[in-house]
Amino acid sequence: MAANPPAPAAEPAADDGAVKKAKIDAAMLRAQVRKLEKLEAPSAEQQSELQQLRSQLEAAEKLLGSLEAQAPAPVAKPAADDGALKKAKIDAAMLRAQVRKLEKLEAPSDEQQSELQQLRTQLDAAEKLLASLEAQAPAAKPAADDGALKKAKIDAAMLRAQVRKLEKLEAPSDEQQSELQQLRSQLEAAEKLLASLEAQTPASPVKAPDAEAPDPLKKAKIELAMKRAELKKAEKAGTDTAALGSLREALAAAEQALHQAEDASGKPAPELVRTDKKPIDETTRALKTEVAFARADLRKLERDANSPADALTAARQRLADAERQLQEHAGS
Repeated sequence: MAANPPAPAAEPAADDGAVKKAKIDAAMLRAQVRKLEKLEAPSAEQQSELQQLRSQLEAAEKLLGSLEAQAPAPVAKPAADDGALKKAKIDAAMLRAQVRKLEKLEAPSDEQQSELQQLRTQLDAAEKLLASLEAQAPAAKPAADDGALKKAKIDAAMLRAQVRKLEKLEAPSDEQQSELQQLRSQLEAAEKLLASLEAQTPASPVKAPDAEAPDPLKKAKIELAMKRAELKKAEKAGTDTAALGSLREALAAAEQALHQAEDASGKPAPELVRTDKKPIDETTRALKTEVAFARADLRKLERDANSPADALTAARQRLADAERQLQEHAGS
């Protein structure tokens, strides 16, 4: 009796590592394509590079589709840690900002060119890590972080104030016109980011007004007065610099909360609201708030023994820039 023919060997399912790598490759190519597509007047070389990247992206997506079709039904795995993903985004953003800053130099020194090369390498690695974490993240996006939303609002307000200041000049110089153009572009990007974060924020449930609940505006005014009194008391007592810094940060946060409460109240502004002897203009307020947040972010990184050196450098630079802008505005 003839032996039964052997059953055909089952085709091995796609390796999970291969699928993950294909996702990362596709995500990286997609990011590069988007970056080049945003250029208003790309050079011939950039157009050629964009065409090549589109072809590579098409091939990468076909490969990814093929691998995902072969892959067995996925076993539920823990999603990428939200903290790690957030840190990767911040690291990439900070490196990107440092690279842009050095790229704007007209005649960089050898040391600056070397630093730029190192930062580009670090940025490439950071973007790969970010793409990897995003590929592991669940499809549903988490709600926008309240701190990120608050920072986006402050950044947009500061840029808006700087744009208005330059727009009021009767005969701006070429340098001021160029700066105004850059600030308008930055403001447009900041407003897009703010709109994106606000869209991710869950709508607050509408609640019936509580008759016994305190007025938010009144509460914000009381809180500001208390924070101001605490700071003055500490200054008179000769409190150490670190403690004074914390009290100043709390005062800046209370000022910001009062501004938000005033905006949300819908009430007409009274003739005299502030207890300060000298009124503070919108730009000064925004710059002081940025200094406070920059100082707080730097202290947070300095308290963490595992903080990357690059992040510390960038945070210190951010604080120095914010303090310089405040001083320049105060002297203008």
